[in-house]
Amino acid sequence: MSLHHDIPSEFTDDGRWFHFFTKKGIIFVAVGLVIMYGLYKVTVPFGFTLAGVIVGLVITILLGFVSMFPSPSDYIHGSGITIDVLILRRFIRWANRCIYVKGYEAGIDKSAPAKRFAFLARTT
Repeated sequence: MSLHHDIPSEFTDDGRWFHFFTKKGIIFVAVGLVIMYGLYKVTVPFGFTLAGVIVGLVITILLGFVSMFPSPSDYIHGSGITIDVLILRRFIRWANRCIYVKGYEAGIDKSAPAKRFAFLARTT
């Protein structure tokens, strides 16, 4: 019985481990387990060991779910991508948001761009 199953390269460049884990899924679950261990170590002195383990287990399950299951969106929004990729794309779009307005720089004198960036040329 093999632990690693190759998937044809047309579908993905990633293999599956134990029939359902990808490398990314294993990394996400390992990060969740590290978080759970950290919560366990933090909550032991206060006597809330079980609460720390339960919160860490919930975080691990959520990270595993986000990294392994495809998003329930349609073809236009990226059908078949995992939820973590969708969250990353939405964050990048949010971080780089801007509004394009036609003719916005029409009032700026384009013949003298050095004036606009003169503050960068200062050496003092």
